Amino acid sequence: MKTSSLLRRAVAAAGVMASLALAVPPASADLPNEENNCAHPVTGVNLNELFGVSEQLVAACGGPTVGEYWRPYVGYFGAEASDAVYPPGYVPQHASPVDDVLAKTSIKVVVDGGTRVAKTYTFTPSDEDAFHTDLTIHDINPTFPVLPGFIIIPRMAPLSSGHHTYELFWVLTAPHCDGLSIEFAESCLPAGEHTQGLRSFDVLIPKRGGAG
Repeated sequence: MKTSSLLRRAVAAAGVMASLALAVPPASADLPNEENNCAHPVTGVNLNELFGVSEQLVAACGGPTVGEYWRPYVGYFGAEASDAVYPPGYVPQHASPVDDVLAKTSIKVVVDGGTRVAKTYTFTPSDEDAFHTDLTIHDINPTFPVLPGFIIIPRMAPLSSGHHTYELFWVLTAPHCDGLSIEFAESCLPAGEHTQGLRSFDVLIPKRGGAG
């Protein structure tokens, strides 16, 4: 399942989201707690405040602690409906690329895939806690162009202490193009599942206070 330029842009956003989705967690994030304040590594924006969630944002700031809910995330952006251009032969279902992709998309998250404790979760745009259509990548980094989009941050169940993995997939019921290019390879994805890559993290036991 090859990731096209469309989803590479959706995650990377010219470097904006790449620093979140691919960054090695800083040392200060090696033991997160229930009062998470995950900062964007470039802009310093408090992502927990921006997204309005308390859970650890694993893609950006390391793993959660035992008993703590957590969230992976990914972003999407496309052209304005009035500016959208498409490869020859492609006809969107909706004039707005954002509306178009939301009509075709669900998200699958596989936790600890390939192990005896593997679990798969599916989220759709009707789940407003997972699909934040009121936010864009511009909100994360104000230097990024103002383009329509949304952020996906599904809430995941707590995990046992130790090493874990997750893999997030875009699942499209029909082809989608983001309206930013007439080149299919640059702006489009076929129907089917498209991985965002396997990511690993550690779930740690919270530190206890007291004299040492």
